[in-house]
Amino acid sequence: MNLSFEKPSLIKGRFALHPRIVLSLTLVLALILIASAVLDYWGTKRELSHVLEEQAKALITALEKGSQNAIASYDLVQDLVAERLLDNARFLEELDYNGQLDERYLQKRAEQNRLFRIHVYGANGELRMASFRGFGRGPGPSSDLMQAMQKNDVDELVLGFLSGRFGQSRRFAVAKKRRLGGVIVINVDSNEMLDFRRAIGLGRLIRDIGENDGVAYIALQDTASIITATEGLDSLSTIQTDPLLAQILQDSTIGSRFTDFQGRQIFELIHPFDRDNGELLRIGLNTTHLREAQRSARTRAILSSLLLLIFGVIGAGWAANRQNVRSLQNAYDRIETYTGSMLENMSDGIVAINGNGDITLVNRAAEELFGMPASALLGKPCNSVLPPLCPYFQDGLTSAQDRTYPEEKLATPAGLLTVFLSVNVIRNDKDAADIVFALIRNMTEIKRLEENLRRKDQITAMGQLASGVAHEIRNPLNAIGMIAQRLKSEFPMPDQDYAQLTTTIVNETRRINGIIQQFLQFARPAELVTSRLTIAQPVAEMVTLLQPQAEKKGVRIVNDCQADIQIYADADKLKQVLLNLGQNAIDACSQGDVITIACEAKDNALVLRVQDTGAGIPLQERDKIFNLYFTSKENGTGIGLSLVQQIISQHNGTIEVQSEENVGSTFTITLPILPARLNFNANQEK
Repeated sequence: MNLSFEKPSLIKGRFALHPRIVLSLTLVLALILIASAVLDYWGTKRELSHVLEEQAKALITALEKGSQNAIASYDLVQDLVAERLLDNARFLEELDYNGQLDERYLQKRAEQNRLFRIHVYGANGELRMASFRGFGRGPGPSSDLMQAMQKNDVDELVLGFLSGRFGQSRRFAVAKKRRLGGVIVINVDSNEMLDFRRAIGLGRLIRDIGENDGVAYIALQDTASIITATEGLDSLSTIQTDPLLAQILQDSTIGSRFTDFQGRQIFELIHPFDRDNGELLRIGLNTTHLREAQRSARTRAILSSLLLLIFGVIGAGWAANRQNVRSLQNAYDRIETYTGSMLENMSDGIVAINGNGDITLVNRAAEELFGMPASALLGKPCNSVLPPLCPYFQDGLTSAQDRTYPEEKLATPAGLLTVFLSVNVIRNDKDAADIVFALIRNMTEIKRLEENLRRKDQITAMGQLASGVAHEIRNPLNAIGMIAQRLKSEFPMPDQDYAQLTTTIVNETRRINGIIQQFLQFARPAELVTSRLTIAQPVAEMVTLLQPQAEKKGVRIVNDCQADIQIYADADKLKQVLLNLGQNAIDACSQGDVITIACEAKDNALVLRVQDTGAGIPLQERDKIFNLYFTSKENGTGIGLSLVQQIISQHNGTIEVQSEENVGSTFTITLPILPARLNFNANQEK
């Protein structure tokens, strides 16, 4: 930053000062300026050190919270695994009691349920049966376990993690008492559980936070070594050789210091993480901005002193001090915005309220999610600006407990959204809710894609099934038709009923053969013949074809798709989709109802909607309408919507439906606008 200083002019007065007095005054002013600069330098350093310390404490709080959440998730997985093992043990004990258990069944049960070992021990600890007897029998259960089971102190026991026999693996085991005497012990390989713990644990959280530019390193260490740390951290001073670390661990207090790390100075905060296990959490923050401020302060102090000594300009010292303060303030502001920048750049929405229910924090993702700027939300009561979110906040304020809602529906200006919601509570010194903040993750698009993928897979499977059935029926059906034709032509009889029966057999075999041909066409759809087309053209053709039928029924069709949106698609198949949806809409409407076709470009995709005000789709049928051969019409075939789903999937698009009985239905099709690699048939697509 370049600044220009205004140089004071020398005014000649009536009174002349002795050169020694001027020199003395200049020296005094220089000393005062130097002293002021030094005091300001150290004061600013203390302030920035305090800011760095608060920043590190905030990171420690985040790590502790994340670690607690990871432990809770891992405990849940461990409980589920234990319950699965106990279910197997109960089942095997019942078979054992009824005399139906042998080693062959134990081996089969272990393979089917991915169990590592199943051991059945007698009352004296002898091994009665085992799912595997390789490498020796191994030790029996300990005397303490056997005594506990025999005395009926416990009927079932979760043994937890145990070391493998050869010391290179870990097992997770449970025990179940036998009514015939002895115990059944089941264990599984715990490597997957341990891998899961590492994937969600504190180490992963430390590495993620350590990627921030302002963090030099984060490390969790005990008296032996570093337990986990950020990427690239090979070594740190040990607790035994570093007196400060030993003192902090002994006193269980937080400490900080400036130290050298990889040839540069950093600010380190040391936090006793687990005193019982001798664990310390060390966070090193970069001091680049602090060093810049220090260098700037030293330079300005020396420069202003030299200028004052040479020119006697008192104002230069004030300007240098002002510039020094400005530089330090900039450094302070950059450090202060670390946390704010992280929140602002998150893809998930963050909203916080205080104890009065007023909104105190909104990040950019939350603004986009609710379609409102932060200025319209901050300081406002939650129930007046974000009513859909308020019940979750109110529950947090009332219970002072953290809550997680994996799948919730929120009404927003963009429509009804499916979100993942995590509500966390910050408590005051009275353990009451002080601040409640919510993390909102928009899952709507993911859920929509999952539903389309499920329907696509279902239709593909049903088509393949139909194809197989068609091939099995076709040959005997052709034989029946040929025999009926021969009977009619080669063995004529005067009986009129005979002729009518043979004619009926021939006609019905032809009709069934036509149905079989439909099966095969659905199972092996024709390749797409794509070209660039304007969506308004097939929509207009569909309206023209269906208009007479709609007018005859007293239904009005409104074409709101006039936009010049071009896509790559198969014109004939797209027209078939539109005709199917339009025909279904007419069938669902009564006199006076309206059908509206609208389209728009959104996020490099065409969004096409066919909406009607007809009878709507019953709730129990909405999940079935895309199933092959499902129909609610008296003369329906059940192929139309399945074919629509198949064609849209071939175009790398999606289709979804929203409906309410006695209100109407809306079918929404999304297709890519830009050129894309299309799947040309269902088999390739799968």
